[in-house]
Amino acid sequence: MRLVKRKTHKMKNQKELKLISCEEALERMFEYIDGALAGKTHSEFEKHIETCRGCLGKVDFQLKLKKRLAGVRSTPVSKKLTGRLSNILKSQSL
Repeated sequence: MRLVKRKTHKMKNQKELKLISCEEALERMFEYIDGALAGKTHSEFEKHIETCRGCLGKVDFQLKLKKRLAGVRSTPVSKKLTGRLSNILKSQSL
């Protein structure tokens, strides 16, 4: 699976974009993956991952993981198990 290409926000003057560090990119990564980055911040992030293979790999991995986890269904916990766990926790707190 390849990195999902997102629409880039074209900036009139690409020189206006700040070069961000890997640390800054990683701080913004989950916002990018969730589609919450916009405008200049989004463009700066994409400019960084276009040139940084390490960060691109991390973004690609997280996108794959998010897609995989979206397909996982949760299983409800039975009342019996919930009661047993509750009793264990109560006995441990004495």
